[in-house]
Amino acid sequence: MKKKKIKGFVLSIDDVSELVSAQKHAAWSSVARYMAHEIKNPLTPIKLSAQRLENLSNNLQNNKSILINCTDTIKRQVNNIQTLVTEFSNFARMPVSEFKTVKLNTIIETQINSIAILDSKIKILNENSFKDLKIKCDKNQIGRVFLNILKNSYESISKKNKQIKVEVVKMKNQVTINFEDNGSGFPENRDKLFEPYITNKKNGTGLGLAICKKIIEDHNGEINLLNSHKLGGACVRIKLFII
Repeated sequence: MKKKKIKGFVLSIDDVSELVSAQKHAAWSSVARYMAHEIKNPLTPIKLSAQRLENLSNNLQNNKSILINCTDTIKRQVNNIQTLVTEFSNFARMPVSEFKTVKLNTIIETQINSIAILDSKIKILNENSFKDLKIKCDKNQIGRVFLNILKNSYESISKKNKQIKVEVVKMKNQVTINFEDNGSGFPENRDKLFEPYITNKKNGTGLGLAICKKIIEDHNGEINLLNSHKLGGACVRIKLFII
């Protein structure tokens, strides 16, 4: 049987730059519409409160409670706008990671202390048998991820005996950090919480976990949202490479 020889190749190249550009434009258009909507919402009560203050200016003493209510509304709504804009800015202009060798436990302890100072009754356990374990990371960005997760845990617990547990598990060249709590847990569609502007918190911006996911992926790691079988609430599992 005579062997067939390859006489040539056909190479097909498609320029998808316009498609990618269009997708990016559509994504940012969606973000812009959301931002406009969310900023517009608090502006209405701010404007109405300001108008009421103007009407009450001639007789402030007799309307002191209304005055306080109006000023509280203005401050609260302005704070909401500031939070939204800050989170959006952080998400859109994420700085380039600066990788350095650091002790993982140092980052964990720092962020645990930041939460523990908020409530003397909260119980935060740091179950880490690898106190000297080092990773190569941007400690500020990883610290930000840990703080965001711990803060979410703290805010999700309505009961008096608030419990948060941080567990560190080492396997070969990887380390797993589990953040568990006895709070309300995640909804069934928990994976959607990584998408920008998806949140299960009343006053959440929906950007916190999206930022966390981006940072962890920039470190070639993984982040997953699970149920805590030990404490009954939420569990956030992060996997990072060790040096």
